[in-house]
Amino acid sequence: GRVEISQGKLIRKERTGAPLGTSVVVRSLFSNVPARLKFLKSVGVETNHITQVVVPYILGRPDVRFSLNIDGKLKLNSPGTGGALDAVRSVYGVDKAAQFLSFEFELPDQIWLSGLVSDPSVTAGNRNGIITLVNGRSVKNRNLQFAVESAFQGVLKERRYPIAMINIGLPLSNVDVNVHPAKAEIKFSQEAVVFDSVKAAIRQALTNVPIATPVVSRVPRTITVGQASRREEVATANLFADSNDQSHNPDAKPSLEDRLPVLRVVGQIASCYLVAEGYQGMYLIDQHAAHERVWFEKLRAMINAKDLEIQGLLDPIVIEIPELFEEAMGIHQSLLRKYGFDCEPFGSGTYLLRGVPLILGSLDPRELFLNAVYGIGSGQSAEPDQDALIKTLACHGSVRAGQKLSVAEMQELLRDLESSPNFRTCPHGRPTVLSFDVAFIEKQFGRR
Repeated sequence: GRVEISQGKLIRKERTGAPLGTSVVVRSLFSNVPARLKFLKSVGVETNHITQVVVPYILGRPDVRFSLNIDGKLKLNSPGTGGALDAVRSVYGVDKAAQFLSFEFELPDQIWLSGLVSDPSVTAGNRNGIITLVNGRSVKNRNLQFAVESAFQGVLKERRYPIAMINIGLPLSNVDVNVHPAKAEIKFSQEAVVFDSVKAAIRQALTNVPIATPVVSRVPRTITVGQASRREEVATANLFADSNDQSHNPDAKPSLEDRLPVLRVVGQIASCYLVAEGYQGMYLIDQHAAHERVWFEKLRAMINAKDLEIQGLLDPIVIEIPELFEEAMGIHQSLLRKYGFDCEPFGSGTYLLRGVPLILGSLDPRELFLNAVYGIGSGQSAEPDQDALIKTLACHGSVRAGQKLSVAEMQELLRDLESSPNFRTCPHGRPTVLSFDVAFIEKQFGRR
């Protein structure tokens, strides 16, 4: 059938032949409301707003074909094959879609979640790329958005955001849809469980993709992306090879079990990894993981010595925190003071930030405070993990992957790492250094 409405009045309603599906045509929007028409933005901005309305439908229902035409030009066209990756290709293009990772997570009480996230090489300049669906319907939930951003913490460059589509399925009794008149916002009865599960699932998807893995020996591995899987020859490297392994290094030097040797900076690769030379050979250092370890040791020492000074802000900042952490904030506000944050309640779910740790004073105070709030936990335990809070602050204060460093900055980072007693990994357990002895390098070049 065909229905035509103009300025709120039904003009025509009739039966007509048409292909399967539904077509919605909008013309002369707000022509009878001059005030609204006057405040419309540019064509590009309004087109982007319309696109953001359609994209969640495409990603949430890959089994339905959608097309968006604006001024006679095709903007979006999904195939409706039912494949999630096919829907992603129609929105972001073939090249970007190849960089997406899929995940599935099943929880008790008939709760499950699935989705697609971009790997760290594909980012957006705002949070609009984070799409959350509950039972196939696009919704807004600050805690879900915060969970996605937290999963990518320390991986992305400053002021870059991930692209993600999170679909959560759960019984209707576990979700409150009457928070917003348009039912665009929702609440979960198990907010903490959903938050932790979304973060864990994305973290697991990210750890399954090796980044800049050095070629040492070829080991077949299967990488699954959506419904497609492929066999790849993936390389592995020995991290601080055992000095007793004479077959690997017949001229073995002293073990690196106790300390990192003095290193000479050679350069930087992909603005992510430092290349250095030591007496055993070549070293690759993950700059973010290494700096995170250095910051963690410094912050913990200063906090234990009660030597963490507070830097007051010229203009206090009003910050709204995710609802999931309101209870924890009420209980552990004094702990944040111990860690250098001067804050006080400023209404429901809102805090007034007056000061931040002096040592981290150069960072964005709003983002620093929100990351500290996450660090105190979800509020389900009586005592927060204080080391977790220090890890969060250290991660936020560290140099980012993709950040170019001067030779002096690289040298300073290596000196600090050399003096760290736990230089092998960052506080979250990721390796900081890979070593390649001279014998191995010569063998790869056919000199042995």
